[in-house]
Amino acid sequence: MLERLNSHLVKYNIVSNKQHGFCNGKSTITAINSFVNDIISLLDKKQNVLAIFCDLSRAFDTVDHLLLLEKLNTYGIRGVVANYWFSSYLSGRCQQVEIKFKTGSTIAKFLSTALPVNMGVPQGSVLGPILFLLFINDIVMFLNCLVLYADDTTALISGKKQENIYPKAVEILNKLSNWFNFNKLFLNHDKTFFLPFTTFGNNHLSDSSNKNINILGTGKFLGIYLDQNLNWKCHCENLIKRLNTYCYQIRNLKELMDVNHTLNYYYAQIQSRLSYVWGSSSAAKNVFLVQKRIVRCIAGSKKFDSCRPIFKKLNILTLSSLYILELLTFIFHNQQHFLRHSSFHNYNTRNKQQFITPLTRLKLAHNSPTSMGIKLFNALPSTLRSQGTIKCFKTSLKK
Repeated sequence: MLERLNSHLVKYNIVSNKQHGFCNGKSTITAINSFVNDIISLLDKKQNVLAIFCDLSRAFDTVDHLLLLEKLNTYGIRGVVANYWFSSYLSGRCQQVEIKFKTGSTIAKFLSTALPVNMGVPQGSVLGPILFLLFINDIVMFLNCLVLYADDTTALISGKKQENIYPKAVEILNKLSNWFNFNKLFLNHDKTFFLPFTTFGNNHLSDSSNKNINILGTGKFLGIYLDQNLNWKCHCENLIKRLNTYCYQIRNLKELMDVNHTLNYYYAQIQSRLSYVWGSSSAAKNVFLVQKRIVRCIAGSKKFDSCRPIFKKLNILTLSSLYILELLTFIFHNQQHFLRHSSFHNYNTRNKQQFITPLTRLKLAHNSPTSMGIKLFNALPSTLRSQGTIKCFKTSLKK
């Protein structure tokens, strides 16, 4: 059924291109890139920008079954399939809780009474996420300024004059609140916040329900920390805290494991976070210092030993190398979204197959991940740029 449903969604292009969750070829990386690029583009056009980060309470668990079936019908999933198969799939489920407790020297368990589940999509199932995407899909019909990752809903508001942002932000928040209420989803006002990418005087705004929404200077979005200057300083500070914890753990693990197993831990816990999408920043030098300390710890080197031979010996990429690798990999994987010089002329010029570097006004836009990625990708030899698969590209690039 999942294969048939996905085939139908792809054939008729049903899922909004604003949605990045559980979609082929998309991820948190594409969502963050789209969001940050939109902000930088607006700032480069001398716009004031404000983002609304919406937090939904138990979104997957509160999906109304009748509303979902109605929406499936509008997307062409109707007749016997919708009325019987999906109705049967969603209904007739029960839920109970098991609690284990100790009585004397024995462990007993208590099982609660089974109660019917009358709402929500089955979590842990392959169909659950897709059904939720279809349930929330029509939100873009009411607002087009959104970036979606499953239930993570973020809106961007922009305007030439700062004083116009306030009423516009409240208007969009009210539209979002009304849509969530109509679809029986619950907006958590305490965790919903505004993040301005310019200086705002107020510290909160109110929606139509008179509930205050905080205006913050920093905020977390899909695993990264953003601040109103987009300088990644806050993200680097939080990353360093995590890395210091991992450095302490590696010191203890070295007593129990050999270098190869310690490296497995490094790749899983540390390199994955170092390479997770974020932009260039002057604060990155402090992150690199912690990375070098960790690498010395793995190799058993002294505090002031040069790290260059250690990186090479352990086959570990430096922070700057990881950043370049991730930029180039992203451009290679998303080539269809960028324009080439050949799109505008048929002349057989040297740079015909290279991507067009966007013209920018701000240094922030000039040094943005996408802009830097395009420049670096264009500088690669044509043999590298023309690799057939992402795996071959990354392997050749590392050589």
